[in-house]
Amino acid sequence: KWLIQHHGDSVLRLAGIDDIESWTPLQTEEVQPRRIGDGLLEVFRRGRVDASLFLVELATRPEERVRKQLADGAMLVFLDRGRLPEVICFVLSKQARRSVPKGIVVESPDGHTRLRMNWTVVELWKIPAESLLEVGDVGLVPWIPLCDIALLGDPQMIIDSPLLKEILEEVRQESRQEGRQDSILDLLHDRFGPIPAEIVQRIRDIHDEARLQQLLKLANECADFASYEAEPR
Repeated sequence: KWLIQHHGDSVLRLAGIDDIESWTPLQTEEVQPRRIGDGLLEVFRRGRVDASLFLVELATRPEERVRKQLADGAMLVFLDRGRLPEVICFVLSKQARRSVPKGIVVESPDGHTRLRMNWTVVELWKIPAESLLEVGDVGLVPWIPLCDIALLGDPQMIIDSPLLKEILEEVRQESRQEGRQDSILDLLHDRFGPIPAEIVQRIRDIHDEARLQQLLKLANECADFASYEAEPR
């Protein structure tokens, strides 16, 4: 999910969408009290005036329940935004004789109403890892161990690559930092309500994990936003 939020264009490139000019991650908690998917991206593509919405779902295995999750997510976005998103499901690992259905058909009991929905399913183990390396996009590197690495030689050598380990460690570190930032903001919101924009920005600008831990403790002890904002930087 961190990769979707920070490298959404790279994730879509895995699905063959390479004409992105700009993109923005959108909130995945809609009006309805349900999570719509792992990521919702607003994307501006070359030669198009209007932005496209991409709903991204990551499935660890090709389980039957994924079909319902995809359909539910697409309908929730449609209900909230009045637009049907482009739905893409990335399956991370294969399972013998099973696959994620590429669509769903729902019909009312008397047959007066019929809904048909299709989406794109990307099975990562079928993508040549070599093709990702050729692109030179750092956001694609963490996906390489899940792809077809037969052409690159010994799979363990790829996984043990110092460059890959360095990039993955950077991803994990940034993910931990963002997780602490989210915990601080959630705690402040639960205690005092909507958070002033300047406090949100201040917290998002801090990446030192020790300092974030201090601010998390303060968020649990401060009396109000004013006393929190008065904390020395």
